Amino acid sequence: MDTEAFIKKIPFAKKASAIAFAECGAVAIDKGAGLMSHPNPGGSNSSPAILRAKYNFKGEYFSWQDAESGEKMRLYLINRLDSPTSGVMLAATSGELAQSLKKAFKEKSAKKTYYAVCVGRPAFKEGEWNDYLEVKKYGGFVRGKTSAGGIRAITRYALEASDAKGLMLSLLRLEPKTGRTHQLRVQCASHNVPILGDETYGNFAANRRLKQAASAKRMYLHCAKTEVEFEFGGKKTLFRAESPLPQSFKDIIE
Repeated sequence: MDTEAFIKKIPFAKKASAIAFAECGAVAIDKGAGLMSHPNPGGSNSSPAILRAKYNFKGEYFSWQDAESGEKMRLYLINRLDSPTSGVMLAATSGELAQSLKKAFKEKSAKKTYYAVCVGRPAFKEGEWNDYLEVKKYGGFVRGKTSAGGIRAITRYALEASDAKGLMLSLLRLEPKTGRTHQLRVQCASHNVPILGDETYGNFAANRRLKQAASAKRMYLHCAKTEVEFEFGGKKTLFRAESPLPQSFKDIIE
């Protein structure tokens, strides 16, 4: 089955869809805010996942049986986004391709571009954050913080726009050079520009104020572009996918 036909059989949840694919089986998914990349292991969270299908945590894939043909199908996750984050994430139609893509991510052959609406202004219009992050798990929750004993996290940032009504909001372009858990959320908070709507690391007073004044009901972090170069079947492929900036980001800045 070719990739385009495969995509038509994926049981996507609402607010999730395929936006790009490569014939080798790479698939880019546009994930809406509030969807989980996959279910929690214990089923402790009622939020829906991107697919209406079972998830195998050991193999890192969704599986389902096609209603028409009865064929058993799998879709392998390559990377994940936090539930409140929207935008591009990658998947693969085979385990072999999944390994090649994951290898490319591990070897830093993947580039991702995010946009965030943040509370406050960065110290400079553009620059690089170079921090050390420590991440701990508490039950089913993950929490990160900057710590001298942590692992290095590097992000390039640039101020794209400021809000028009003096609310001290900034639209930042963020390009992570490392891929640590909650990296962008922790770094934005530690550099005094917490992401609007972040209920873990954010400015809670500003979140409440803007939720009432401007109907800011989500966390304003969006993965707008992912690009990865990988080798599979003796062939090198450059795969790109883009997701447009949500209208809510433009509205709250304008």
